[in-house]
Formats: sequence, C-alpha cells, structure tokens
Amino acid sequence: MKKGISLMTLIITVVVIIILASITIFNGLDTFKRAQEAKAENEFKDVCNFVRTLSGNLEAGLLDTTLTKDTLATDEQINSMYVDSEESQLTPEEVNIISNVNETAVSTPDRGYHYITAKQIEYGIPGIDADSSLSNVGNDYIINFYYGVVISRVSEEKTLVSGIVR
Repeated sequence: MKKGISLMTLIITVVVIIILASITIFNGLDTFKRAQEAKAENEFKDVCNFVRTLSGNLEAGLLDTTLTKDTLATDEQINSMYVDSEESQLTPEEVNIISNVNETAVSTPDRGYHYITAKQIEYGIPGIDADSSLSNVGNDYIINFYYGVVISRVSEEKTLVSGIVR
C-alpha cells in the first residue's frame, strides 16, 4: 500500500484552491467598489439637502449670496462630470445647457452653475455665508444655488443629478 498523495491529486488540489481564491478576490473587489459608490451616493444626498436648504433660504430672502464668476464651472469641469453610460443621469443636452447658462451668467453669477470642491463644502463656499456641517466630503460638485440643482460624479460609470437642469 502506497503512502502519500499522487502528483495528479496535488495538481488538482492546487488548481481548485487557485480558482476559489480568484473568485473570492474578485467578489471582494466588487463589494469594495459598491461600498465606495454607496458612500458617494449618501454624500450626494447630504449635499443635496444642504443645497435645498440654502436654495429655500435664498428664495425666502433669509440669505444673501455674493457668488462671483470665479467659481462658475468651466467647460472642462462640466465635461468632467459627464459619463457616457446608462447609469449616468447627466445627458449631453444638459451639459450644453449648463455651458450656455454659464456663458450668460458671467454678469449674474448667482444664477450660474458653480464648481464647488469637497473642501469648500466642508469649510465654506466662497460667497455663501452658511455652514454645511458636513465632514469627510470626497467628491466635487457642480451646483446651481438659484435652482437648487446638484451634480456629482459618484463613480466611473455614474453621475447623479438632483433637480432640473435649466
């Protein structure tokens, strides 16, 4: 009677272990990606709530803004938010609308779409005297405070839009 295992059994065992490890690693990476996207979407919702509050206060005359053309989104910043994907909510037509609005908003920046960085949301948006009380913000946003529209790219395949781009 032979003791030990055959070379064939050892090779089959190693191949099965490699296949199982590959499946586990692939699923782990997918789970991490979904968790990052969920975190970005929750952050987006928090920023939307903040902007809705600001927009309501602006409309009611409870808050004044001194937004300038310096924070108006450039065409490059606007295009960086666009993703050609079925998951994306930002359309090419809306990208054109935003660009056109910002061309005319140079004289009235309060009505334009502003590129607001994550740090500005955390520590203060130039021209708006209101604290967001948000921390650990990771994404940049294009925001129209006048209409309460918020746009953010939350993943490589997905851009979210809150409100009607006009």
